[in-house]
Amino acid sequence: MTTLFVALVLLAIETRVEAAGDAIIKWEAPDDCPDEEEVRKAVALWLAQSVDVVDPGAIEVDARVKTHNNGYLLELSLETPSGRISQTLTAERCATLVDAVALNVALAATGPGTRSEVLEPVDKHKSDKMRFGARVSGGAAVKQLPGFAFTAALVGSLELKMWRVEAGFGYVAPRIAYYAGLPETDIGVELQLLFGTGCICARWVLNSVEIPTCIGVELGLMRGKGRAGDQAGVEETVISDQLWGALVLGPALRVPLGNGFSAWVEADALIALFRPEFQIRNLGTLYRPEAIAVRVLLGVEWQYR
Repeated sequence: MTTLFVALVLLAIETRVEAAGDAIIKWEAPDDCPDEEEVRKAVALWLAQSVDVVDPGAIEVDARVKTHNNGYLLELSLETPSGRISQTLTAERCATLVDAVALNVALAATGPGTRSEVLEPVDKHKSDKMRFGARVSGGAAVKQLPGFAFTAALVGSLELKMWRVEAGFGYVAPRIAYYAGLPETDIGVELQLLFGTGCICARWVLNSVEIPTCIGVELGLMRGKGRAGDQAGVEETVISDQLWGALVLGPALRVPLGNGFSAWVEADALIALFRPEFQIRNLGTLYRPEAIAVRVLLGVEWQYR
């Protein structure tokens, strides 16, 4: 008798799950999210546990998901016997939004007189306080060292709702400056730069794309190593380390790639505060950075909470 009762209960639940699967569901999401079939199963399971008998044909779900700030944003619209509800939800994982859709359908379908407000998804991986990040990037600078100078940088960040603070260091690969008036010789100086930087950025978000606008300070040592080529009588190589400093100002573009990773592009204006000057004895100034230099960097950023 007990076995028969259990069998009847299981059959009733299975019948309600199948019926619940007939709800009209429209689901649009990135490729790395669960598909529509998974959403239907989740909705069906929640409706099957509802105390009230629900006509699945009276339920229409329009759920659209897109990437947003290293997570996902859900635009949810529900049409149920208790009325129409629209809500925007966010979560770090797309699967969390699937559960949120199913839960809110079940709550909204219980009819008048019951608790039917739309709930925010609970994501144990989410924190609204702050997030940390690390970025590696490479590119080129113009007018900081002679010609196009390859530049690499490693930056850490602390991000709040509307602002982010960054600190890091970088290296500008060696470039050689020659005396323009001595074309037949290779008398010159080999230059390279090691620097540290710190800045604060305002965050401007447009859909899933972010446009940080940053201002900061850069300080470092520019090293010059004299080159005398085959000039007779020159036996000593002179190395000079001088202070470089600049105000850094410029925008960036950050595009989420998924799983906490983002593509990063930035363009900086370097307004010199301290400009080194290199010269060879008796030949005058050989090289001095321009008052304003430009730097473009491409990179990948990883964020975590």
